[in-house]
Amino acid sequence: MTDNSAQAEYWNSQANWVNQQAAMDQLLQPVLDLLLAHAALQPGESALDIGCGTGASLLAASEAVGPSGNVRGVDIAPSLLSLASTRCADLS
Repeated sequence: MTDNSAQAEYWNSQANWVNQQAAMDQLLQPVLDLLLAHAALQPGESALDIGCGTGASLLAASEAVGPSGNVRGVDIAPSLLSLASTRCADLS
C-alpha cells in the first residue's frame, strides 16, 4: 500500500474546487457527459464514483439510475465530500 498523504494534503488545500464549484461543473460538463454516455447507466443499477469531488457526477449518475438505483461517492478531500453531501441531500 502506498502513502497518499501528499495527495490528501494537496486536495484538502484546494479551496478553489469548493469556492468555484459552479464554474468547475460547467467547465467539466463535456467530460462528464462523455463519461456518462460511456457508462450507459440504467434505472435500477448501482454505481460507485471514486473521486466524486463536489458531487456533479453523483447528481448526474443518480438521475440516470433513478430512485430504484444506488449511487455512492468517495473522495480524498473532506471539504469536497461535504459539499457533495449537501448537494445530494435531497436524493436520500
